[in-house]
Amino acid sequence: MARQAADLVAQALDLIEQGELTLEKGPARFGEDWPAIFPTVKLALQVKLASNPPLVSTRPYQAPDLSAGWQALQSQLEVTPQLPALPQSQPEIHPVVRWWQDLRRFFATKLGQAVGGSMIGLALSLLLFVGVAGSKPGDLLYKAKLGWEYLGEFVEINPDQKAEVALHYADNRLSELEHMAFVATPDQLTEVQGQYLRAMDAAARYSNNPQFHSFVALYDHLTAQRDRVDRLVQAEYSFGPGARLSYMANRLNDTVFSIAPRLPGAIPPPAATPGPGTPTPPPTQ
Repeated sequence: MARQAADLVAQALDLIEQGELTLEKGPARFGEDWPAIFPTVKLALQVKLASNPPLVSTRPYQAPDLSAGWQALQSQLEVTPQLPALPQSQPEIHPVVRWWQDLRRFFATKLGQAVGGSMIGLALSLLLFVGVAGSKPGDLLYKAKLGWEYLGEFVEINPDQKAEVALHYADNRLSELEHMAFVATPDQLTEVQGQYLRAMDAAARYSNNPQFHSFVALYDHLTAQRDRVDRLVQAEYSFGPGARLSYMANRLNDTVFSIAPRLPGAIPPPAATPGPGTPTPPPTQ
């Protein structure tokens, strides 16, 4: 009996798979045996359906309408609120580059332009000062150097201060002469020697002022210069045949000798003894 039922179930499944039988037509085909095999056939069909699911769709393929889809997308974009754009991350700037950018922005302002002009003027003045201070006889800026040194002598009022500035001026010219051995031209020697003699004569002239008191300082300063000039005279050959160092030394000696009697405590020279035939002045009453 069990074998007969299994055969009937197998026969029913084969007929259903071949399309010759449905569950509704089962009673007509199998008669009174159908109620006994129906549950088994139905369960077998359900298991087969689960193991072989049907296709999602059996409809024929139709190409999509791209224009209609694009229009629908545009209409959807119009009603969709736009989100704000995300802030873009700035690349990290090197501190030196940031400092340079800040400096450029500062100099673009009126205050920065004023400060920049002042800095440029100060830099030019500094360069000019360095150039003047380092100029040598024969250079383009040497005259400016002499004028700058003479300015103190011109603006001073006290004769003691005037003489001191003039002696400092003369010291500078001696220093230039000491560095001109074997390298000086006759024109350079003439210019420097003339400037030294001018300053020495000016110092002696200021000592003739009744308000002058620094005779000792003037004498000591000129004596020190005389030692320096004597060393230059000893090496006069190194300055060439046009050097007049001996003449400059004689002028300096005369100036020193003229100031010596005016030093405090100096003994004045004796009065001249009248010679024969010189009338004797009458005695004072």
